[in-house]
Parts: sequence; C-alpha cells; structure tokens
Amino acid sequence: MVARITSKLANTMYDVILQNWKAAGLLLPSCVRLHKIATLETKLIERKLGTLAPADLKIVKEKLESLFA
Repeated sequence: MVARITSKLANTMYDVILQNWKAAGLLLPSCVRLHKIATLETKLIERKLGTLAPADLKIVKEKLESLFA
C-alpha cells in the first residue's frame, strides 16, 4: 500500500502532518494524504525516498485505523 506525501499542506481529516519530515529525508514540511491509498506490486517501486520516523508512522497507522473502523 502507498499513500501520497505532499508539501501542499491542506490539513483535512485525511491528512497527517509529519512532525519529523527532515528525519524522513524530505526537503519541505509535508503531510501524508490518506484519502487516495493505492496498492502497487513491489516491482513497480523504483526507489525508496525516505522513511517515516516511528512517531509519525504511529500517527499514520492510528489515523488509518480510525478511517477504516
């Protein structure tokens, strides 16, 4: 599963503002948009751009659980 990460901060109920965006390897303050999740075959992923900090990943997981509960 993949979710879009963008620097266009809208802060909707489907967004998670990343607190540790620099540690994730991002260039600008960003958010994860959870309203357009997609599934991809692993072979379609060309490269890894970064990794969410554990605290941000926890919030993303919690938000996903609340959206699909």
